[in-house]
Amino acid sequence: MSGYIHYRWVNTKGGAWTDAGNWSPAGGPPHPISLSPGAPPIIDGDATFATGFKGSYTVTGTAVSPTITVDGDQVVFSNFQTSYLFQQAASLRVIHGGSATFSTSATFDATGHESELGLSADGGTVIVHGTFIGAVEVGAGGRLDISGNGATVRSMFADLSVKAGGRIDIEQGGSLSAAGTVASGSFIVIQSGGHWTIAGIGGPVPRVLAGSIALLGGSIDTSHAGGAVVNTGAIWGHGEISGGLENRYSIDAQGGTLSLSGSLTGNGFLAISPGATLALDASTDEIVVFAPFDARLHLAHGVAETGLLRGFGVGDQIDLAGTQVTRLGLQASGGNTVLTAYDQQSVVGHFTLAGHYAPGQIALSPDGHGGTVLTDVGALGTKLAALPAGSAAWHAAYVAEQSYISHLPHLS
Repeated sequence: MSGYIHYRWVNTKGGAWTDAGNWSPAGGPPHPISLSPGAPPIIDGDATFATGFKGSYTVTGTAVSPTITVDGDQVVFSNFQTSYLFQQAASLRVIHGGSATFSTSATFDATGHESELGLSADGGTVIVHGTFIGAVEVGAGGRLDISGNGATVRSMFADLSVKAGGRIDIEQGGSLSAAGTVASGSFIVIQSGGHWTIAGIGGPVPRVLAGSIALLGGSIDTSHAGGAVVNTGAIWGHGEISGGLENRYSIDAQGGTLSLSGSLTGNGFLAISPGATLALDASTDEIVVFAPFDARLHLAHGVAETGLLRGFGVGDQIDLAGTQVTRLGLQASGGNTVLTAYDQQSVVGHFTLAGHYAPGQIALSPDGHGGTVLTDVGALGTKLAALPAGSAAWHAAYVAEQSYISHLPHLS
């Protein structure tokens, strides 16, 4: 390959990167490495980089898949490209507090057979500004940071493994495309503009999310998972989850609007924190827990929430998008209240609220987009309900009620 310095790691002596006898031609790359982008070495065998270096590298697959190990030091790959033979791809290990950074022009293609590990961050950090392709494992104390526009990590198979104590950060413009297992005690953060596509070949085996996932304006798409995606951990924040999910623990809208599209099943619960909106575009029977004030549930037109609604209190709202509601009916049922929404004589919605609600406590107002908002207005509403309709006192109470509703924060 013209223009490249071609060093072969022969490891005849069994030793370190700095041992000249382990390279052909003898001497190997300079130490520390400082090569121009036009002259990267091609490493044909296993190599352990025990000291910091910068430069450009091309790694080719051989009969024995080459492994690059970064042990306790800082490595920067710029203009880095790997070539491979199928099932004989190069792989990367970052251990003992080491770090490996891939520049925007770097591509590490570790595509191999299904069980082959392409990237392992076990007690080390991998920062990707460019592209990484292959199986990913993030162990205890390890971190994968997918950073910047165009930064991509993707895998063909269902071979993402984030173990307890591991962390993945997907920053603005970054993209992760992989399916697998996220263990309890792990942490994934998806920033605004960041995206995780849970995708991979693997049949009906569930892709389990057991750790903590923070959506800080980012998004998750499960529609290409190739199997069920099951949440047994805690997902919280604002952003979008599309494609469907089986929720067995908790999903909590915080800090803005969290939109869930696609089927939502499971025996878990949904929560809405103060100032947040949970938007559903598919019917579900999961329990919804409202914060004491200023929590909003937004239901797309025709969507039914048949689960128990807990904590629905003064200042909380249910927005029925595209649905006109002209009156409400309340009926006690054990320790709950069944709330029925009507458009004239037609029933347009049923809800089961935990606890007792008095006539007039839940008020109607337009949402400004052709739908109706149901708001718990507390004593303002019960006072209104007790007054003669059309009287001066009734009109004054009605104005006070609607003024209260109009001054509530609207996050939809």
